[in-house]
Amino acid sequence: MPFRRRQRGTGFINPAPLSSAPLYGKIGSAAVCLFVTFMRSYAPRAPDLSQRTGKKEKRMILFGFFHYFGVVVMKTKSNAANGERGYKNMNGFNYFYNNQAEKFAYYRIPKTLFTDERFAALSTEAKLLYGLMLDRMGISRINGLIDTLNRVYIYFTLDEVMACFRCAKEKANKLIAELDARGIGLIESKRQGLGKANIIYVKDFSSCG
Repeated sequence: MPFRRRQRGTGFINPAPLSSAPLYGKIGSAAVCLFVTFMRSYAPRAPDLSQRTGKKEKRMILFGFFHYFGVVVMKTKSNAANGERGYKNMNGFNYFYNNQAEKFAYYRIPKTLFTDERFAALSTEAKLLYGLMLDRMGISRINGLIDTLNRVYIYFTLDEVMACFRCAKEKANKLIAELDARGIGLIESKRQGLGKANIIYVKDFSSCG
């Protein structure tokens, strides 16, 4: 350990470089504080430093040490209590308790897409995209996107697919192709022209026996 110079004008060792060293942990820092307190008690003082000032200095050091140690102990107990209650795991995510799982919004993907053999050829991402489109159906119905035949339609652009799946244009086209007439036929696209987004009809997955 390199030699620490004393503060100018006093006979004491400067504790800041020791206590701020990155190699010391919590226990190491406490040991350094004790070492500094010892050295301040026995190190020769400057001639102009009174005995009263020296006692006050030592009291301040001891108070700082016990305050630091108390904060460390309380923080350790708090973290242990949180761990026992399950508030945090190693990755920093919380657990669900009681009815907490019901306070979030979820995308609903039909179980039939995973259990029925008719949809076995669909990729998992295509099934997820169908679930996203079903969710969009509820918003479209509320917004009155219903044609003259009383059919609900949605807008789901290619750019939205790319944003949802963090994929390139080619991958987004492939997912849509799995669902439209080129694939299983769960959706139907209708061009509007003039640079407008296509209208998409999401078909009922349970209607075809």
